[in-house]
Amino acid sequence: MNNRGFTVLEMVVALGMAIILTGLVFNAIQTTRRAVTEIDNITDYTTEASDFFRITGQLVRNIQADQPHKLSRESSQFHSIFQGIDVEVFIGNDEAANVALVKINGITRSRFSGQVEFRYFTGSEEWLQDWHEQHAPVSVLCALIPRSEVLEPWELIVNTYAAKEIKSYDEPDKEEPVETRLDSIPDIIETRYVLPDAPVSSHVKG
Repeated sequence: MNNRGFTVLEMVVALGMAIILTGLVFNAIQTTRRAVTEIDNITDYTTEASDFFRITGQLVRNIQADQPHKLSRESSQFHSIFQGIDVEVFIGNDEAANVALVKINGITRSRFSGQVEFRYFTGSEEWLQDWHEQHAPVSVLCALIPRSEVLEPWELIVNTYAAKEIKSYDEPDKEEPVETRLDSIPDIIETRYVLPDAPVSSHVKG
């Protein structure tokens, strides 16, 4: 029987293999941890976006066209009916905290870890980034852009009841009222990349 011990070379090889195996196991553990963290982040973003869209849909749908409103790409400020009460609404960004907020009468009701942007439908196949009309837009597009570079933006389109109630409006240079086209548009569409034309911003695909 050969009772000779390990040579120095054999010990070095064995130590090297142990180090390699340890590194592989460590990398596998780190990869698994990153994957679990990313899944948790996706779940958090999805939950936040769902809640943000839910309350935004309710508020935009009930926008009060006879009340002052300020609608731009960065934010939407208007009056709405919420739980049977006339409320003041702000949906926009807190740039310092890098979060999007839904505020009702100054109280934050929902937040999203990222930014929100808007576009407004005129009723004639045109989407605007800023709305200067006295009447309400036919539809409002709300885009949520997450902080994560892994996730794509979410988009929500909501039709307004105000636009359905006021199906025509007078333009000073027109003899006849201009009719809005609403029959072909559902009340609420929630999807990604619903618009094939110009994007909301460089971050949002068309």
